[in-house]
Amino acid sequence: TAMVHIVENPDSFMDVRLWFYMHDTCEVGGSFWSNLTRWCSGLPSCALPLTRWAPSSSMGLYDAQFLADSRADVLALKNA
Repeated sequence: TAMVHIVENPDSFMDVRLWFYMHDTCEVGGSFWSNLTRWCSGLPSCALPLTRWAPSSSMGLYDAQFLADSRADVLALKNA
């Protein structure tokens, strides 16, 4: 997944502070960002758990350092 690529290539994303992860089949509306930032105040992550196996796993907003710190968890899901 994209998250695996992010944690495997941290030097490529050194200037990124936040990541929003969602499926490529999703669409968002005009008030998406204001709603997200209003309801998602719980960083370092405001998302479904990184290790959830359901089809919607890991969708949400992540602090980049949180992803870096969770590298082992993300890589454990690679090719799983």
